[in-house]
Amino acid sequence: MKKSPLIIYCFIYSIMSLGDVLYSFVNVDFSISNVIRLIVTLTLLIVVWGYSNNKPFLDAGTWRSLFYVLIVVYGFLAVMSFLSIGTAQFYEGVISVLATVPVLYCLYLYSNCKQSFWECDESKQPKT
Repeated sequence: MKKSPLIIYCFIYSIMSLGDVLYSFVNVDFSISNVIRLIVTLTLLIVVWGYSNNKPFLDAGTWRSLFYVLIVVYGFLAVMSFLSIGTAQFYEGVISVLATVPVLYCLYLYSNCKQSFWECDESKQPKT
């Protein structure tokens, strides 16, 4: 997969997600889930910036750990959406999970120790 279409998609996804979270805050829909979504969105923006500019931020092991955490979170969201099959939450959940797959792939590529901008030891990389 070429890098530029993935970067464009991830950037658009992150901006739309950030806009959605900020819209929720403007409408005084303050909840802990919105705060978590804001943190995840800002983190994904950092990943997209670092991956597109080949700049390291933190270390590869931290990003790989975050990748696995987000896989678990979005896996949980997928299971929850499948439990509500036939409702609007089902379609929202499936679209949300499917739309996030390329962004998670970008995070996976960014956290790869073989990237030229990381100065890390392969032994520190979590096993896949």
